[in-house]
Amino acid sequence: MKQGGFTLLEMLLVILITGILAAVVAPIINEPVRAYFDQTTRAELVDSAEMALRRMARDARRSLPYSVRVNGAQTAFEFVGVADVARYRTNGGNGAKRLTFNNADASFNVLGLFSNFGTGTLAGNQRLAVFNLGAGSAGFNIYNGDAVVTPAGTTVQIALDATPAAPAAPNTEHQVTLNPAFQFQASSPSHRVYITEDAVSYACFNGGLFRQTGYGYLAAQPGPAVVAGGVLLTDNVSACQFSYDPGNSGRPGLLVMSLTLTRGGESITLLHQVHIHNAT
Repeated sequence: MKQGGFTLLEMLLVILITGILAAVVAPIINEPVRAYFDQTTRAELVDSAEMALRRMARDARRSLPYSVRVNGAQTAFEFVGVADVARYRTNGGNGAKRLTFNNADASFNVLGLFSNFGTGTLAGNQRLAVFNLGAGSAGFNIYNGDAVVTPAGTTVQIALDATPAAPAAPNTEHQVTLNPAFQFQASSPSHRVYITEDAVSYACFNGGLFRQTGYGYLAAQPGPAVVAGGVLLTDNVSACQFSYDPGNSGRPGLLVMSLTLTRGGESITLLHQVHIHNAT
């Protein structure tokens, strides 16, 4: 019985034809595949950059007026966070007490209630601030320990003013008590009192964007290497730039954030602008 099969020449011809076809088809297939992976990389970088920028923007919008500052290299920025705000009383009567500025004051009322804070004692990292104007105004800079903020260790209690005659009805205003008493530097034009939280820093360092907090209010802005000891927000950072214009009484401040991420030969740059309302 005769058996069928392939000759060596036929096998060589098949291998040759297959190789020619592979050489022709491979570039056609490879280009879309490579484009797909490049597009996926870019999408992932954009997503990471957007999340980081949105986080920074959300934080910065809660900053104490005139507390934003950027380092000289524009690779880091810092601000003091705000937990709540209300307007302090500038007039008393009927049992309600106004905030005075010519001597140390132990208690005062706010108009209405703090919107985010009920009653009780402020946390250890929370203080009261009135009329912070930042580095451009001597004596009005929270980072220098000026009298725009209650000193660390001050006990601040917030309670409902239950006095029947104060104000128009009981329990409609918060009464703030300070121990020890404290004299703020000056009254602000809009009569706002802020409950502040920790200072917050963001910085780019060694390919990462980091967030650091819990270090208090420092006269000198923490450098990127110090901030890098905090939480890593995103990696693959090849460049970043922060700039800040504090604005004036007629327009808000403007924080501009630029972030460049690079991975696998792909690079994207996103820019985000945040309006900072410096209403004191």
